Amino acid sequence: EGSMIEITSDINSISIANSSTDKSLDVDKIFHRFHKGSQDEQSNGLGLAIVKSIVDLYPSLILEYTFTDNMHVFTVKG
Repeated sequence: EGSMIEITSDINSISIANSSTDKSLDVDKIFHRFHKGSQDEQSNGLGLAIVKSIVDLYPSLILEYTFTDNMHVFTVKG
């Protein structure tokens, strides 16, 4: 409750962002299966690892993560 999700796109990219009261995620680990984030009871599961695997199949795509204005932002560019 009280959180926000933003989805934006243009001709070359799509970004999905969600609000957070936590800090930035570890960009070196977040795309690995079941890496635990900042909350011990939750992990990133398979979702981000699957997205990374799909993006890696297509050399023209790039997956980026940023933490801006208390928002975790995942962007696929191509």
